[in-house]
Amino acid sequence: MINKHAALYEWLAKCPLLPDTLIASFLNERDGSVAVTPISNPTYIKRYLRGRGIMQYEFAVSVMLSFSDSTDETNTNNLFLVHTLQEWLREQEKLSNYPDFGADCSDYQLEVLSDMPQLAEKYQNGMAKYQFYATLKYFYEGD
Repeated sequence: MINKHAALYEWLAKCPLLPDTLIASFLNERDGSVAVTPISNPTYIKRYLRGRGIMQYEFAVSVMLSFSDSTDETNTNNLFLVHTLQEWLREQEKLSNYPDFGADCSDYQLEVLSDMPQLAEKYQNGMAKYQFYATLKYFYEGD
């Protein structure tokens, strides 16, 4: 059985636009920290005989960046940076470049679930968490 969490992490870690090292399921309070966090285990959307079917794997990409309470460009630059990560994911869909979930998985479809990242949280230390969600659907051959 393939560790799909590790496969997603290894695939996303290859993104040249990441502002810092990607960490699986942990977001540092350091400027530029990036995390990929599964939202749910892969689940069936549609199930056929013998375990075959269409499955969905949902995940969040979070980035910690310093924010500003002035009129400078810090916050808009933050949104732009995280938006470029969304666009990188969309480009991978166009290129049919997906994580390797194993030989029993095929017909992938990657979708970013929003057109803009969201400011998820602001912290007292001057940092802010930006994030967006994505889903990877695929056909699973089953057992």
